[in-house]
Amino acid sequence: MKFCSQNSFWSVTSNFIWENKMNYVVLSSKEVFGSHTAKNIATELKNIIDEWSIFNKIVTIVSDNGAYRKSDK
Repeated sequence: MKFCSQNSFWSVTSNFIWENKMNYVVLSSKEVFGSHTAKNIATELKNIIDEWSIFNKIVTIVSDNGAYRKSDK
């Protein structure tokens, strides 16, 4: 059976050290609607950061550099 989806999904994960152990958690995983512009992605990411109140705890953000992203021209 072959499964194909036209829907777009994305997940935001967090990696951190707690009590000398590396931890990995999924902060959000959901379907994304609309264009994949930098502005829309930034808005969704900001919403997740605000929901978890982690703005001051973020050291870096890494993206998969997917070809699906579009500029905001």
